[in-house]
Amino acid sequence: MPICEVFGSCVPDVSWKLPTGVFQLLKSCFAATLSGASISSNGGVGALLGHGFGSHFCGGISPVAPGILYLRVYHSIRDIEFITEEIISLMMHSVTQVACTGLPKERLGKLKRTRNGLQCGQVSLAAAMTRVKLAASLGASLVCLSGGLGLVQLLFKETLPSWFISSYRSEQGEEDGGSLGGMVAMLRGYALAYFAVLCGAFAWGIGNSCLASKRRPKVLRAHMEFLASALDGKISLGCDSATWKSYVSGFVSLMVGCTPPWVLDLEPDVLIRLSKGLRQWNEEELALALLGSGGVNTMGTAAELISEMQ
Repeated sequence: MPICEVFGSCVPDVSWKLPTGVFQLLKSCFAATLSGASISSNGGVGALLGHGFGSHFCGGISPVAPGILYLRVYHSIRDIEFITEEIISLMMHSVTQVACTGLPKERLGKLKRTRNGLQCGQVSLAAAMTRVKLAASLGASLVCLSGGLGLVQLLFKETLPSWFISSYRSEQGEEDGGSLGGMVAMLRGYALAYFAVLCGAFAWGIGNSCLASKRRPKVLRAHMEFLASALDGKISLGCDSATWKSYVSGFVSLMVGCTPPWVLDLEPDVLIRLSKGLRQWNEEELALALLGSGGVNTMGTAAELISEMQ
């Protein structure tokens, strides 16, 4: 659907005042990016950004791709600090759609196993992860574009912890009796992990060369302390346990494999507590990799873990 039909106008100097209008525009961005035809042809970017303003006139009105429209109006959005919650909500909805694409409701519980893993209808787990990462990439781009460094810091300090603590449950799992609840919950956790790491990378960089990286340790330590405290049982979580597990393991795995300088920003005590929590989930290799990336202060614990694994 052309974005004009949703908002009634494609005038570029629109100033959004209603949260509903912002939400619908963001929803159009996700829908355009994740459409099947869009992904197969150009990874979703073409449908998101289109051809800019004044390209293809239809009936005297030039339909504007949702991404282009958002680029022109995001600076006029009020209460930008709340937009991250809307983006996460749309991401979670997108994950549910990805997991269940092409299946009628009565067949949601019938997972098929292929040589490449679980399959929901014609959507393999590998293909689903590709689309989940695309949704997370879009979400991270929108957050960083909308609020920059400040919004990313708020994401790690408040938004994500609040999301995990709240009593959020998979609506799709409730609708179909939980037949796909585990798979949807797992994919949601991985989506959030990919989203969070990308937000941090966009805002702070991977290494320590940019000026913004100096703000990273304080924010990252606060977030990882939250993860460690929850793993210690000091914080009660309301989210699905599968979502929590896939988020923690996904975030740590991405941090160790893609942003190793971040690990050095963390206190040794936090790394050790995280590794213990991972071991409780039988993630010994990931726990060892985390300790190995922590430098000399965690070498002793890493050596003990190696000895136990042997």
